[in-house]
Amino acid sequence: MEARPEGSILFVNNVDKPGMVGAVGTVLAEENINIGGITFGREDKGGLVVCVVNVDNEIPDMVVEKLKKTKDILFAKFIKV
Repeated sequence: MEARPEGSILFVNNVDKPGMVGAVGTVLAEENINIGGITFGREDKGGLVVCVVNVDNEIPDMVVEKLKKTKDILFAKFIKV
């Protein structure tokens, strides 16, 4: 998996199933947060996914908490590099 370790980054772990990319994108779009790039990697089909999302601006804590409450998202953390 190749991710860009720069700027504003959201890390997400989720179950590998249809709709998860859309779920993350929808939460971010609802808060007017633009995705600049996204990188995925998974252990096995149907297993755990690691997702690194480069965004254009900071993600407020309440948005990260909303992501954590989304079904099949196991972990979410925002960092600024």
